[in-house]
Amino acid sequence: MPRYAYIAKREPKETIRGDIEAESEQDAINRLAKMGCFPVSIQSEDLSLHKEGILHFRKTSNKDIVLLFRHLSVLIDSGVNVLNSLNIIAKQTPNRYLRVILSDIIARIKDGRSLSQSLISHPDLFPNLYTSMINAGEIGGTLNSTLKRLSDFLEREEEFRNSLRSALMYPAFVFSVGVITVIILLTFVIPRLVTMFEDMGQVLPLPTRILINTSGFLRHYWWLLLAVILMVVFFYKRIVNKPQGKMQLDKLKLKIAVLGQVTLKTEISRLMRTLSLLLSSGIPVVYALDISASILENQVLKLERPDSQRHKPIQLPERFQAVS
Repeated sequence: MPRYAYIAKREPKETIRGDIEAESEQDAINRLAKMGCFPVSIQSEDLSLHKEGILHFRKTSNKDIVLLFRHLSVLIDSGVNVLNSLNIIAKQTPNRYLRVILSDIIARIKDGRSLSQSLISHPDLFPNLYTSMINAGEIGGTLNSTLKRLSDFLEREEEFRNSLRSALMYPAFVFSVGVITVIILLTFVIPRLVTMFEDMGQVLPLPTRILINTSGFLRHYWWLLLAVILMVVFFYKRIVNKPQGKMQLDKLKLKIAVLGQVTLKTEISRLMRTLSLLLSSGIPVVYALDISASILENQVLKLERPDSQRHKPIQLPERFQAVS
């Protein structure tokens, strides 16, 4: 059922805001009137607004998904059915964008679809890994434990990402400080020493002349250097957006001394954790490998499927197909 955000007056000086489920805008007005409220503004929380522009799932974090699966697991384990559980979570979640998604999922379940079939409609938020596990949990009658394992897995993934960021933060900080220090020396300190060198009237060593010329170039042609950096960033994004270009860049990443080993070990670790999770949920090993490979970011290790199949859900055996 659609949700409508409203602004209404209960008394001349009392204004209330909220959202309400209704079949239509007129139905929402009638419900507010029965509550003794005079509607001032009613606006539909349209799902299409959530899918447009830069707000496309940017407002839904991994933490929100973890809490969704964990709360859903607890409610189902307490004897509440899936539909009522989702209704409870949708009313309590502070995230407006997730609430819109949950409203759409609830509507699909009311139309007769299963939870996994409803989640497939939002692949950017619920990838094949999530839907396949939930599908297996529905068929095996272990949906609550499957959701708990999935939320635990996502929490460990987030902890792993945070630890990796922490490990790389210090080298990145040292490198940034070094670059800033060199720029300051070349643009502010060296020019003050040039006058002293010129007064000496002696031939300077080659390294010193190179340093002075570099300083002069930065002071007079800094805009050119900035333009080159922007062009490199622009062409890098263009290359990354092309499958063949991304493949070549991923090959280069694996060949770089330190970065290559970090990338390789990170991807293998992610693959093994995902594969272990899927196998423990009862997914056959062949399909578990296919799903696990689909979450890898490095295209060389991933060897992703053709473009025509890239956004299609992975087909499981008949006994693992989602049921209504």
